[in-house]
Amino acid sequence: ELETIIHKSLAKNLNERYATAEELADDLRAFRENRPIKAKPPTPLQRASKWARRHKTFVNTATVAITVAIAISGLLLWRERTRTLAALAQVSEQRQAADESFQLARDTVDSLLTEISENELLDAPAMQPLRRQLLTQALTYYTTVAAKQSNDDSLQVELSKAYWRVGEINHLLGDITKLRQAHERALEIRKQLVRNSPDNTEHQYYLAESYSRLAKHYRAGREEKQLAYGEELAQQAYQIAMRLSNLHELRSKHLDLLAETLLRLGDFRRFDGDFDAAEPLYTKAAEIREELVKRDSENSENHWELADAYRVLGNFFRDSGQYDKSFTTYNKAFATYRKVKVEDIGQLGFDRWLVLCNFDLATVQWLLPDQQKEAVTHLEQAIAIARRHKKSNPAIVWPRYQLGSALQFLARIHRESERYDQAT
Repeated sequence: ELETIIHKSLAKNLNERYATAEELADDLRAFRENRPIKAKPPTPLQRASKWARRHKTFVNTATVAITVAIAISGLLLWRERTRTLAALAQVSEQRQAADESFQLARDTVDSLLTEISENELLDAPAMQPLRRQLLTQALTYYTTVAAKQSNDDSLQVELSKAYWRVGEINHLLGDITKLRQAHERALEIRKQLVRNSPDNTEHQYYLAESYSRLAKHYRAGREEKQLAYGEELAQQAYQIAMRLSNLHELRSKHLDLLAETLLRLGDFRRFDGDFDAAEPLYTKAAEIREELVKRDSENSENHWELADAYRVLGNFFRDSGQYDKSFTTYNKAFATYRKVKVEDIGQLGFDRWLVLCNFDLATVQWLLPDQQKEAVTHLEQAIAIARRHKKSNPAIVWPRYQLGSALQFLARIHRESERYDQAT
């Protein structure tokens, strides 16, 4: 500290010295009494400045040399940078052209998929084989590109949707093996998407949708392993749907998904003969869809989904021996279905539901003595619709299946009524 006091008092620059003798005396007394002094030691910058003033010639020479060296280095760096930027610009242009080509191709296929999926001309059942062929071609493109760009989640989402659509077309065409293969592939992709982004609710929604749809198709099987696997899928769908239904910003589609998974679980309980466990599941599903209709009564699809929930609940009441409840619930299904617009769900879907509901209602009407004549009327309506689609759309499976079931049940009614000629 004494050295600092001396340096400050002898500084060449007046601004760096003590302003008065009294300030010097104060610092000397502070030093003697072991108190902090006001003077501060010179900073490294100040020391360097003083050294430079003492060695001006050397500093000037060095400055010139460094300036020349920097100028030469700058020139070399500028020339190299110019070359690098030119090369990068060329690569960037090539990459941009490639990206634009890829995006154009992808947009084209996306548009194709939308057109294939939504074009009303392709809704005609006779067009389903062509629709499957077009979807398969689009699927080949997505599979090839997705293998090269596995980190592109948006591409993986579209790939899963393409597999989903192919599965549904195979369902219409009755190819159960290809149906399950396509839906299993969609399921695997959606599992990976959730693993990549576990907090993405959209990915979770589509995963639950895949679980639920596969559960429905495996429930239609009769092998014990298939039924066990289907029930496991239904449980997975339900767990995800429950998590989504607890979100703060609950969306209608999440509620509908929950209703769908409840119906699937109810199906497995009913198939196992556990009616006590199945009833609250079916009832809750119908209540949820009633709520969705209240939220948006103009949405035709909401009425359709509610009508189907009533139909399934009616099936449960029939199978559990509650015939009066079954009859009442089927009538609720018909009343709700009258609010559905054909153009919103397509003629094929509309007619298929009419066949199912007419057939299901007839099965319970035959068990109610005062409704047996009406049972025949509803069966004949189901037969007429199914027969029309069987003739005009031979590639579609459900008209043949439903026609066979309706004719078989009508034959049973004629036989039990001793109308044997008609039964034959």
